[in-house]
Amino acid sequence: MLHQTQQLWEDYQAVAFQSVAELKGDDQAQWIDVLRQVNGRFASDVLPALQEIVAGRNPSEADLVALQGLETTLVALAQAQIQDDTLIFRPAEREIWFHELARVHDLDQAQLEKASLGRVAYLQLHKQPADYRGRLVTVKGTVRLAYRTAAQRTTSA
Repeated sequence: MLHQTQQLWEDYQAVAFQSVAELKGDDQAQWIDVLRQVNGRFASDVLPALQEIVAGRNPSEADLVALQGLETTLVALAQAQIQDDTLIFRPAEREIWFHELARVHDLDQAQLEKASLGRVAYLQLHKQPADYRGRLVTVKGTVRLAYRTAAQRTTSA
């Protein structure tokens, strides 16, 4: 998995630098600097933290911070793949669904209430889904239809 992560990162960097090459003047210089900073952070913070985990060692506090930053970025990217008004558990959304369900699975009622943004009406959720995506809200109403949806098995790489 670590090798695949490194390969995907290198692929991303190649595409990112190629797209920046099309920019002109100061824009190009600024974006190249941003990409170098991001690459440096990956190489000096994220990759060593992942290597510690793979080696079975306990990550340091700095490693944990780097991994939390990586998780935040990956969650944001996964949430961006969500398309409203589609079937649940679309392949592109499957991982973020499982992540979000796992995030709240072990919380007790008091923790759920504390983490909630509060009560949100159906119309708010329906008309402003992006505003609430990935955020815990409280809803009140009557369930008129419910059914189970079997999640497809995930394939490991």
